[in-house]
Amino acid sequence: MKIANFVRSSCGLLVLVCAGVLAAAEPPTLSVNDVSVTEGNHGVVVAVFTVSLSEAAEEEVSVRYRTVDDSAKAGSDYVAASGVVAIPPGKTSAQIVVQVKSNMVEDPNKEFLIQISQSEDTTHVTARGTIVDDDGNGGAR
Repeated sequence: MKIANFVRSSCGLLVLVCAGVLAAAEPPTLSVNDVSVTEGNHGVVVAVFTVSLSEAAEEEVSVRYRTVDDSAKAGSDYVAASGVVAIPPGKTSAQIVVQVKSNMVEDPNKEFLIQISQSEDTTHVTARGTIVDDDGNGGAR
């Protein structure tokens, strides 16, 4: 005798159907990793952040992202970035690339943040991007 089924709703939520009663399962959780890159002396290097879901969804999951200054400043230390990244159906991750500007100046390691959210009204998940100085004693603050 079958008494319960799991089904996906139109918005990708896993739903337990039991004797005509709907019970919503927890949606996948969203996370993003911290990244550390060495700045280099010429051009740019990239910081690659991975946005992950705790489990794959049946439908595409799109999240907004944006960089935020900390000790690193957009324009001089890295290129500000914002937009939307999509995690395809059946997958659990997607990447965000931020360009980090190289220089030949000895300075402390610097940091910027990347914030992700599923909409403007939801809580942000934040990760830290560390730019490691390669021109001397960069770790000293």
